[in-house]
Amino acid sequence: LVWLTVFIVATLLRPELRNSAYAVFRAAFQPLLVRIVLVMALYIAGCVAILIHHRLWTLGNLKTTILWFFTFAVVATFQRGTSNKSENFIGDTLRETLAVTVIVEFLAGAYSFSLPVELILVPVMSLVGIMAAIPSKPDDTAAKIWDRILVVAGLGYLSYSLYQVIGHFWNFATIDTAREFLHPIALSLMFMPFLYLFHVYSTYEDVFVGINWKIENRRLNRYAKRRALLHFRTDTNFLKRWRRMVVTSDPETRADIDATFAALKRRKAVEANPPAIPPSRGWSPFAAKRFLAPEGFKMDDYHAGYDGWLSCSAPVKLKRSIFDGTITYRIYGDEEAATRLGGVDKFSRAFPH
Repeated sequence: LVWLTVFIVATLLRPELRNSAYAVFRAAFQPLLVRIVLVMALYIAGCVAILIHHRLWTLGNLKTTILWFFTFAVVATFQRGTSNKSENFIGDTLRETLAVTVIVEFLAGAYSFSLPVELILVPVMSLVGIMAAIPSKPDDTAAKIWDRILVVAGLGYLSYSLYQVIGHFWNFATIDTAREFLHPIALSLMFMPFLYLFHVYSTYEDVFVGINWKIENRRLNRYAKRRALLHFRTDTNFLKRWRRMVVTSDPETRADIDATFAALKRRKAVEANPPAIPPSRGWSPFAAKRFLAPEGFKMDDYHAGYDGWLSCSAPVKLKRSIFDGTITYRIYGDEEAATRLGGVDKFSRAFPH
């Protein structure tokens, strides 16, 4: 709070920074963002009420709850809401919430240094953290130095805190300490339904924006959205695939819209039970997608494009190369079989095989 106050005062004293700060402030308080945060706050208030009822939350946990709200709830909501990676959504969040690092972080933050020491450490470690986060090459000596400084600082915080815990064990081993440790985890677990529903909502919103651009007829537009809600419900993966199909197929009637749902239904059945493809016909696209999975190539779904069927991976960094580049793995073919494999490097040079 001390350094934040210094930063705000310094910003307000300089006109060019003051104008930029005002623009950031105005962007942060857009009506849509305010509504999302308010709904989130009401949901969390309900979670806190449940914890109070079960004696897992007291007024002494208010500070930790506020910190959890801004450092986890707000960040996780907008990260998950805008993320395109919906696979293993609950699993990823559970691993983050229940990881062993949660215990280490709690122990490291159980005790603080004196205020003068903390006033020096906060800006210094913030600067080190920023320098360590700047993208660099794997063999960059400076990046390794910043990382090592972070490791040493983290071990220093942890060692100091463990020393205090051991020296004042009975002051540390109390019901209040256990409650302080458990209630952020409990809040995180209780927050997951909201997090998931917000992800579904934001995905629908993003998809429907694309539908508004593609289908100008209002009646057909409303029909497509209504059918999508009834057909996909919380299946955001096939919802996004449906948007791509609508964009590439140019539907003009309700029958055209219904055909997109029927095509996706057939595709889901094929993916659930992939047919065997004879070698003379080509290669199973599902086997082709798995071909370079051990090398880190994660493929999207095999789908119809403007010029045949294809699947493409996200760019993967080259581990051994003169240049700091990436490569993309691609599969081409028809609806049943992959007939050509290829790739594209960072310089957009294609090399089909």
